[in-house]
Amino acid sequence: MSSKTIDIIVLEEEQPQRVLLSEVTLNLLPERFNFLMKGKIRHTFWPKMRTIHTCTSLTQNYLSGINNIYKTFIKIVTGTDYEDKINYDLITSIPFAYATPKAYQKIKPIPLKEKETDKEVVPVGHFEAKNGIVLSLENNITPESIIGSIIHEHGHYLHYSLWKEEYQKCDVTMRELMAIFVQEKYYPIGAYKEKTPHHRAQELLHRLENKESYARSDSASQWNFLLQFMNHQELNEHIDKLL
Repeated sequence: MSSKTIDIIVLEEEQPQRVLLSEVTLNLLPERFNFLMKGKIRHTFWPKMRTIHTCTSLTQNYLSGINNIYKTFIKIVTGTDYEDKINYDLITSIPFAYATPKAYQKIKPIPLKEKETDKEVVPVGHFEAKNGIVLSLENNITPESIIGSIIHEHGHYLHYSLWKEEYQKCDVTMRELMAIFVQEKYYPIGAYKEKTPHHRAQELLHRLENKESYARSDSASQWNFLLQFMNHQELNEHIDKLL
């Protein structure tokens, strides 16, 4: 029986510590899951959040995001060499943790500016190939925002995992565009802050969606089209030529 451990990063004596949130079965997905174990989370780890988040709700949100990621990527890879690789074991093999707001402030990455004129990005979660995915609970308040962020970060992960060469060649805007592409299949995103890679990516994607030749394509064709572009400027120029 396959299982998944979900963690939460908290502050203990002002130092971030990764502790168990829950361990659940995977073999019953997508219909249901079973808890194998729940972590012993002290109330002091949940300042002003315990009425919003519980161990069960955060676990359910994670698995809802995983189910949506699976449904999206199985469409993308059907009929390709990657078809047999998309399963729940692969998707959940990346370490995953939530983080309390104060803990996330200690561990959050400092995004590099892609352009000198870019504004600062305030991350609500991140993916690192070495350390996995961490999701802050500071701005991810509702189940919808949590699930959307889970989908977004796992979009980064699967882009990296299955198309590593292309991922590594992509500029920041194109990496964000691929993750936004996956997220918006299920959860529309509000407008990102202007003069950021996320905003540029979202604008490019929405321009594409207004092109009939792209909009009429299925998810696999759209994904494979986007994989051709490593530089967002090249995509920008190509969009102008589409019907």
